[in-house]
Amino acid sequence: MVLINYIYFREHTHKADFHVDENTKVTVDMMKRTGHYDMYYNVRNFTSVIMIPYKGNTSMMIILPNKGKMKEVEKHLSKEALSYWHDKLFRSSVDLYLPKFSISASFSLGDTMKELGIVDAFSDNADFSGMREDTKLKTSKKNTKSIRFMCKISNPTEK
Repeated sequence: MVLINYIYFREHTHKADFHVDENTKVTVDMMKRTGHYDMYYNVRNFTSVIMIPYKGNTSMMIILPNKGKMKEVEKHLSKEALSYWHDKLFRSSVDLYLPKFSISASFSLGDTMKELGIVDAFSDNADFSGMREDTKLKTSKKNTKSIRFMCKISNPTEK
């Protein structure tokens, strides 16, 4: 199973320097979009936060530490900090520059489903009759290949 989500920036890309850390910079395809976003700047934690909407009520929260403050922000990163930042967001006009990127991960679907209480999905006792009645369905693999989140540029003329 491969799940892919995309966020589209319908603007052009350009080459720009991206600072990986204080000592490393690379040239990347940089996306730019001007729009209204929910954002917050936390003076105490040296952090800018911006929410990029996707579909429905789904969005991506980007946390950008001030220069040289990554370790400080990492120390304070928690569920409570994320909730606090989310509650403080306000709408503002932003020129957003974001490098084109892709994130992927692999994990055991069987273990995850068992944690959710779905214990028979990979056994002969699995009941998928609600999906198809004329054939007994059965899952055969417990591992996903990957879950991938990609942020890419689409053709500006695409609808």
